[in-house]
Amino acid sequence: ALQTVTQEWSPEQHRQGKKSKSLGISVQFRSLEWEEGQSPKDLLTLLKELCTKWLQPQKHSIDQIIYFILLEQLLQVFDIKLRTWVEEHRPKHSKEAE
Repeated sequence: ALQTVTQEWSPEQHRQGKKSKSLGISVQFRSLEWEEGQSPKDLLTLLKELCTKWLQPQKHSIDQIIYFILLEQLLQVFDIKLRTWVEEHRPKHSKEAE
């Protein structure tokens, strides 16, 4: 069976509502595991479903989707202090974070 790795959420993430849900979906997408004997087609279907829920291509432009992916990657690289600042302030453009 397909599995995802569970993650504990901080109180701040719970307060962010929809943003937490989106973050949760991206974590599920990134941490999905494939067990031996499971169909690659099933895994691909689930990955596509999670990716679509996370990035919502029907609602967001290509530029917005690229921004979501870049922001998530930056948050993974940042130290905890900077990551907290970005999560609290949610800059809309990279210039706001300079």
